[in-house]
Amino acid sequence: MKRSALQLEMAIILHLLVIDITIYSIKGPVEEYYALGVYNLLWLLIAIMIGTYKYNESRSNH
Repeated sequence: MKRSALQLEMAIILHLLVIDITIYSIKGPVEEYYALGVYNLLWLLIAIMIGTYKYNESRSNH
């Protein structure tokens, strides 16, 4: 399960790189740095939350 979280974190970072490069190549230097920065920060926060989430390894049926 921990390996899946790492793969998901890497996918999020790759996603951000692709989005940033695409926006930069279409618009040049982006004037909406605030919106793009907030977007990146939210996704990085999600990645950090996934990475630090404590997985319960117990498989008991309660």
